[in-house]
Parts: sequence; structure tokens; C-alpha cells
Amino acid sequence: DGTLIRVRGTHVHPRDRHDWQFWDECIPSRLRALVNKGFNVVILSNQAGLKRKKDGTRNAREAEWRAKVMAIVSELNIPIQVLGSIDHGVYRKPCPGMWHYLIEKGWSDGCKVDLTQSFYVGDAAGRREGWKKGVTRGDHSAADRKLALNVGLPFYTPEEYFFQEASAPYSLGDFDPTQFEDTKEMDDSKNICDELASKVEKGLILLVGAPASGKSTVWKKYFKSKGYTRINMDTLKSKAKCLKGSKEALAAGGRVVVDNTNGDRATRAEYLKLAKGMNLPCYVIWVNTGPEVCRHNNLYRSIRKGSNEEGKRERIPDVAFRTFYSRFQPPVLSEGFSSIEAFPFIPRFSNEEDREGWCQWME
Repeated sequence: DGTLIRVRGTHVHPRDRHDWQFWDECIPSRLRALVNKGFNVVILSNQAGLKRKKDGTRNAREAEWRAKVMAIVSELNIPIQVLGSIDHGVYRKPCPGMWHYLIEKGWSDGCKVDLTQSFYVGDAAGRREGWKKGVTRGDHSAADRKLALNVGLPFYTPEEYFFQEASAPYSLGDFDPTQFEDTKEMDDSKNICDELASKVEKGLILLVGAPASGKSTVWKKYFKSKGYTRINMDTLKSKAKCLKGSKEALAAGGRVVVDNTNGDRATRAEYLKLAKGMNLPCYVIWVNTGPEVCRHNNLYRSIRKGSNEEGKRERIPDVAFRTFYSRFQPPVLSEGFSSIEAFPFIPRFSNEEDREGWCQWME
């Protein structure tokens, strides 16, 4: 929708599988001309609404969608390969999963993709409201343009490709993973953590930060190998068990890192009370990563291959982020901490494949 076809009317969403017409009358002839020149036509479509049930049973809407696709293909009367992503994972645009699948599997008749001749046309291009006179709506996303950037293909909007219109202004959002370079903060965070990990003989360290901000990375890189006990809500399932586990580890003479969000004063006060009651210091490491990077981390670790001991993780729902930020209270020394160290998450990669994966657009 929006590139090859549109609804029959001014409404936004199709009413049924028959509610479509070609985006412009030139579409069939232009696509047939491409096929005659030796091009293969591939449709990449996000179809999360067709997600199947846990037992693999097909969504009732899938049959409708397939019938609609077949009607379009029949009308065009050319060979077309259609790939649809039915989940919010590696195959959903702008993630390059469908493109990689095409590269690996090739065309259905055995032909391979020629990257030097290929190009991408899509309507999800990041154009804002009013990008063109008479256009009242902006693009619903920039997923098509971002996918083209991810895989290195020339990109055109339908207007640019079919009508030869000039390129319109667009936005890819405030966060650009391709430009997120290593900075001095990386060295600062390493020095801070190494120094604190070595300094603490007995005591408790609270990690503070949003979901997917990089707290567990801090734990693994700087404290795990030094014998600290990790206390984590995902493992212990309740705050009461986290407090109990912390107390037992401290009583045994250990050093403890509490790897939870610890976003409000009331939660932190309980750990402070525990440490002070045992005459032990309590420190804070605030991983103050921005919301955009947290969201990116969340997506990345939910679709990545299991290249380390943690591997792929479940995607955290958006409501968890909204809840955290609505209740978040920045830590301050007046709460009673021995020190507060703050720095953002800086990605550090064990191999080039991980670096390339993180530095791609994922939403």
C-alpha cells in the first residue's frame, strides 16, 4: 500500500481485500518494462497483523492478504516474489532480514541478486506533514528509506521513481545508529568502574538506569570477574528476594552489585537501609543512557544471534519504558550514598559482525 496500490477512496486503511487500485495507472506498464529489461520484482512488506498463534495456527487475516496479493500479481501478469514479515523481529523493515533472506535464497527461479543494478522504491520515507502541496499526511515511518540505507541500495519514493519528481525533505529521527561513534566517555566509564570495583572491600553497588541502558553490560565487564555477587530482579523475581539475597551475600563478607533499574528513591532507600544497618557503604553507578539508545539496545538484543553467553533476549514492551521514565528520580548524594558515578552506555563490540548489526537502523 502506498507504493504499488492504494485504497479506492479517501479513507486510509483498506476495508477488505477488494479495496485496492494501482497507485497510478502507469504502475503495470512500468513494472512490465522492468521485467522485460531483465529485472526481477520483489515486494517486501511488513505484515505484523498476520502474526500466527503460538501453536503455529495461521491468522484468519492471512488468507485475505494472500488472496489480495494474488489478485494484484494476476493483474500485473509478471513474475513477482513477495516476502512478508509477520513479526517484530529481524525480518521487519527496516531490519534487513528479508533482504538477507533474498540474497541467501536467491530468486525463486534460481537467479541471484545483482547488487550493482538493484534499487529500492518505497513510500515509508520519513517525509513530514506538508512535504508536498496538497498532501496533508506525512509518511507513517521511514522504514523503507532506512532499509535501503542498511543494505546499501539506491532509494526512491514512488513520486521520485514513477513521476521523476524532485526529492522531498525528510527526517530519520533524532537518533542515528550509523553515527554513534566511540567517544571519551567510553574510557571514562572504564576507569570509573575499574577503580570502584577494586576500591570496594565490602559493600553494595546499585546500578541505576532505564531498561536496556547497559547496566548488565557494566556488571559483566567490570564486576563479574572480580567476584561480586549479582542481584537481579529477572532472576529472583521479586524485590523481597533481591533484598534477602543482598543481605545474605553481604553478611557472608561478599560484595554486591544490584543490577535492577532502581529508578526511584523509595526503592534505593531500602538498599541504603540494608547497607547502613550492616555499617557498609552503598555506591551508585548511574548508566544515564538516552531513551533513543535504550530503545535501540532493546531491539538489537531481541533480534541478534546468540553470539555470547546471553545471546538473544526477549524484547521489553514499550510500556516498561514509559513506566520507568514516568517514575524516575535521579539519584543524589543527599540520599546517603558514598558516591554516585554517572555515564552513558557506549557500545563495545567483540567482533565486526556485532558492530555492523548494532549500527543499523532497526525501527
